[in-house]
Amino acid sequence: MEASTPVRAPDRSHIAPVNSREELIYLLTRASELEHGLACVYLFAAYSLKSDPSEGGLTEDQAAMVRRWRRSLASVAVEEMLHLAQVSNILTAIGGAPHFKRTNFPLPSSAFPFGLRLSLEPFSQDMIERFVCYEMPEAGVLAPDQEAVYARMLARIVALEGGGAVDEGEGARRLPSPKRKQAASPLISTSRRSASSTTRSRLA
Repeated sequence: MEASTPVRAPDRSHIAPVNSREELIYLLTRASELEHGLACVYLFAAYSLKSDPSEGGLTEDQAAMVRRWRRSLASVAVEEMLHLAQVSNILTAIGGAPHFKRTNFPLPSSAFPFGLRLSLEPFSQDMIERFVCYEMPEAGVLAPDQEAVYARMLARIVALEGGGAVDEGEGARRLPSPKRKQAASPLISTSRRSASSTTRSRLA
């Protein structure tokens, strides 16, 4: 029987201990803001997609496929809402209160340790890769070859956002950059695209 390769434990020596209830409440409110923001980002991308051939540019089969993508994105948003509920429960358990405030969109790449902006944008290849980067586990969880694949993806997204070099160990913060204009996609609803700025202002 072959011996399984032991999974290396992630190095958390750079994480400072939490020494007070007030500090824990602060960190949990920041986690609430992150989960709330991610839910909005996923939902915006999901509902930017066309859902019916009558909107033009899609066959029946393609529309069915895009609706599956839409449901997948919505299900991830629901997971983020569940995380928000869990954080709210912990806050309540330690004598705090649920936290539903958040900063207006877009949030710069310096807002959270993963170093990527949070913004309301239509579905695109760049957004898919950004979603993958949002969901990456901390360093040391994945096998080295898997980490290398995701590190290249993260470096590409950071470069698109105008950031500096990726510091994989520290999760360095980066400055925000102007949005890159994207070509119109046949998958994106024209009415939703034209109304995107209005939607952003309402959600912000």
